[in-house]
Amino acid sequence: MGSPARALYLDRALSLAPYDGRYATELGRTLLARAFIVADTTRRREELALARAAFERAVQISTQEGELHALLARTMAAQAVASPGGQDLGRLRAEFARAVALEPENPNVLELAAQGYLELGLTKDARAMALECAGLFPDYAMPLADLGVAALLEGRADAAADTLTLALQRNWHGEEAAAMAAKSNYVAALRELRLRDLMKEKR
Repeated sequence: MGSPARALYLDRALSLAPYDGRYATELGRTLLARAFIVADTTRRREELALARAAFERAVQISTQEGELHALLARTMAAQAVASPGGQDLGRLRAEFARAVALEPENPNVLELAAQGYLELGLTKDARAMALECAGLFPDYAMPLADLGVAALLEGRADAAADTLTLALQRNWHGEEAAAMAAKSNYVAALRELRLRDLMKEKR
């Protein structure tokens, strides 16, 4: 997904058929995937800026596709983290809200919103999206994992461990990287609980 060759060919295809939103969408996905794996901060900002431009183009072509608005907002959330103080959180929230309004039962839309809010540390917003997704798709692991991360960020290690335990028992639908991240977060929650117990023993 994040290969330079894929980005190159998609960019070429988009230049030949600028009216075809599929190329803009896939180019944005590729650039966003690249941004998540590069270590250099400057490179990440550049990739995110290019991804945002691609998604903005895709949204202009297909204005009623909620997932495109969610991908755009997810990219904006990553930009806000990469360049603190330089992003409009009001626009970001509006894009996520529009995405959910257009496709309220699309798990991809709800997950993109939850994860974008988590990256920004907006756990209340993330929890709302994850709970909505979990209610619609109770066997889906991702929203439970998001709820676990939100609890961990809020310092509620016991709730995080319980929720992540449930997530690890659900269906990941092939998202192996997400499953591994959930396992790491589960271990982190257990570590926090152990540290808390040690502090109590010393008192």
